[in-house]
Amino acid sequence: MKILYDNQVFCWQKFGGISRYFYELIKNLDNDIIPEFPIYLSNNHYIANKDISSHFHFFPNTEFRKKFGIISRVNKLAFRIGNKKNIDIVHPTYYDPYFLKYIGNKPFVLTVYDMIHEKYPDLFVKDPTTHHKPLLCQKATKIIAISENTKKDLINIWDIKPEKIEVIYLGQSFNLANAQKVDLPDRYILYTGQRNLYKNFTRCAKAFAKIAENNKDLKFICTGQPFSKEELTLFENLKISNLVQHLFVNDNQLVTLYKHAQLFVFPSEYEGFGIPILEAFASGCPIALSNTSCFPEIAGNAGLYFDPIDVDSIVAAMQQLLNSESLREELIAKGFLQLRKFSWTKMAKETCLLYKNMNR
Repeated sequence: MKILYDNQVFCWQKFGGISRYFYELIKNLDNDIIPEFPIYLSNNHYIANKDISSHFHFFPNTEFRKKFGIISRVNKLAFRIGNKKNIDIVHPTYYDPYFLKYIGNKPFVLTVYDMIHEKYPDLFVKDPTTHHKPLLCQKATKIIAISENTKKDLINIWDIKPEKIEVIYLGQSFNLANAQKVDLPDRYILYTGQRNLYKNFTRCAKAFAKIAENNKDLKFICTGQPFSKEELTLFENLKISNLVQHLFVNDNQLVTLYKHAQLFVFPSEYEGFGIPILEAFASGCPIALSNTSCFPEIAGNAGLYFDPIDVDSIVAAMQQLLNSESLREELIAKGFLQLRKFSWTKMAKETCLLYKNMNR
């Protein structure tokens, strides 16, 4: 069986959960499933070693106005050429429907990562995904949802038939043996990833400020993009500027950040899955996290939950973990057990089964 993967997410994503997901999927396919992954240009980190593709890096360290447009046009040509082969199923990597005019009546499976565009429409007024995603969901032969919560949202928001949707969980890629040394403070709370509105970072910073009043040696380490002017002003107003630190790290350094943190805090109001939960589990880091969306589904009994809208609730959860070494150890042990339910190989096996059932 031949599966054609389009390349759209690899055109614009250098790092990120979606391109990681497709890289791990293609790499772990069953031996009787042949991937067609035509791509000519990409600067994506995960496929850089070219073990699933043979492409060219395109000005990886230079940004210019038409760069993405060039990459996209060239790779769409690659897809059209790949589509001329004896393809059984098409699996697009994101929501641009350009491929529909080329695949004819071939069945395609669409992965839906979350319903953030639908939950927070004011944040995506000019984003074409708002229009493209529902179109593809209606036309797809099958839909993969990466959590039961995402499946529920698909049914409730667009009235998608439940039998059309298959829930297949993601995995994580951390290996404790690969941890790299990082210069870190003795005690810190860790926050990773993006910090835009629904990520709820402002309330999290306010919660840390309250905790820091009685924990003068405690720091707050954040990864992701550099702090914005607004965030720096927030820290000044909260009187925590000297306690907050931003770090750029690779995956192996991030393992170390998780491993030595007092706790990892994940305050998002909504997520489609939450790979950082699994990363924290794999690194032996206790988690304080929101009690909303898919979080209880993914973390199970291995996390300490709070109401993300209530700053005092965030404070109480983090303080409880800071004060109790036995609770931290209990959650770390439960995290390792919970992690057994999730892996990239399991994800790939279940996806291959879906392909084969579609082809019967």
